[in-house]
Amino acid sequence: MDLGSCIDIRDSHADTKAGKICIKTSAMRRALQAVLIFSALTQHLLHSQVPTVDEVLQRFVSALGGEDELEKIRTMTLRGTMDFPDFKAGGTTTEYFKYPDLFSAETEVHSHGSTKLVYDGHDGWQIDPRNGLTRVTGRGFSGYTAPRKHSLESPTA
Repeated sequence: MDLGSCIDIRDSHADTKAGKICIKTSAMRRALQAVLIFSALTQHLLHSQVPTVDEVLQRFVSALGGEDELEKIRTMTLRGTMDFPDFKAGGTTTEYFKYPDLFSAETEVHSHGSTKLVYDGHDGWQIDPRNGLTRVTGRGFSGYTAPRKHSLESPTA
């Protein structure tokens, strides 16, 4: 009787032979090989150590030159795209920050127009197609000041 290919199964922890599997067809052989490889990879991943969020952030900051280098940054420009599928619209935005509290943003939403927003540390202004030029005060600018100190510590409740 032709058994085809046979594979010895071993217990990796005890290094003893646990059995033998013989496969007659190449399709079955490939399927078993895939299952065995997947099983071996799963065992490896379960025993490997996954870094914490704090460790990932620390590595990221180190790759950028460290906290001292990041503290020297005084200006920042963020560019992005937006998609509003419910409104079948999208657009682009560019935000400019200058330490400690200067901010400007330009947003273009296709088929709706552009909005410009500026804040000089004391007063804010916005111009958009719907409302024209308006003054923005209070909570409207609460998130636009540059952070005073970066921290990699996890927030505490």
